[in-house]
Amino acid sequence: MKQKNGFTLIEMLGVIILLGILVSVAIGSYSRYLVQSQAKAFKIEEDSMKTATESAYVDCISNHPNNAFCRSHSMVDTVGETDTVYLKELIEDQYLDIIKNPYHTEEECDAEKSYVYVTKDNQKTTYQVCLICGTNKSKSCK
Repeated sequence: MKQKNGFTLIEMLGVIILLGILVSVAIGSYSRYLVQSQAKAFKIEEDSMKTATESAYVDCISNHPNNAFCRSHSMVDTVGETDTVYLKELIEDQYLDIIKNPYHTEEECDAEKSYVYVTKDNQKTTYQVCLICGTNKSKSCK
């Protein structure tokens, strides 16, 4: 009677092919997860710029009408009135921390070119955020 001591070449190839399929599925899933998480982080940073701008305006009304932000920006309270608030100003006046690029975390987003465009339309104030991080930028950037 012949004794079997190991795997055949066909069995080994089958295992290697199965492992290859599992690894390719795992890499694809991880790649999709990474892209989605970076996009969500970018959206969160856009929202933080909007919130910081709102806080700065509220601060001008209630607490510190003489700080640097309030001296260079007036409340947008008349229909058709606009204002542009740059990320650099929000950082300098401590309404927001430096924003890291979600797609390349060793880089910072462009504080000189990123802004929030504030407009007043019929009793509603709108905030359009333009965040520029490397080659990625918000859809509302002009």
